[in-house]
Amino acid sequence: MNPFLQSDFQSNLNKLNDVGAYNNFQDSSGLTAVAGVFGIMAGAYMVLVILTIIALYVLSALSLYKISKKTNIGTPWFAWVPILNSILMLNIAGLSGWYLFLVLIPMFVPILGWIAGVLMMVYVWMRFAVACKKPDYLGLFAVVPPLSILLLLYFAYSNELKLK
Repeated sequence: MNPFLQSDFQSNLNKLNDVGAYNNFQDSSGLTAVAGVFGIMAGAYMVLVILTIIALYVLSALSLYKISKKTNIGTPWFAWVPILNSILMLNIAGLSGWYLFLVLIPMFVPILGWIAGVLMMVYVWMRFAVACKKPDYLGLFAVVPPLSILLLLYFAYSNELKLK
């Protein structure tokens, strides 16, 4: 082997073995600080999202509970249990709890099922509005998710809902 190539090879090998020459992370306190701040921000965001979801669930459950009490339909504590609150809403709307199985249609029929699911949701909300002595067109607003929570609050805490 050529001595020039061998010495070049030996110098490159020495550079590879020299940890300091290729390790630029010996002083990584800045990188660690950035990663720590990012982790804290991500964790705080997740806590905020979870608290928001819990607050919205409690608001909707309280509203449905109050509507059930005012209308004397169904068992009010169903408002706190995830599947049972949908059955309670159907009962208030004057529908059977078995209509809940119609929600499964969008899972099996892609596009037509989604359209049927949205139409079913609007129909239930329109019947729910009528049961709360409100105009049925308010059920159309339930297509937008934040408005459905506002509708529940409106139905629960408006003065005109006092029945029997």
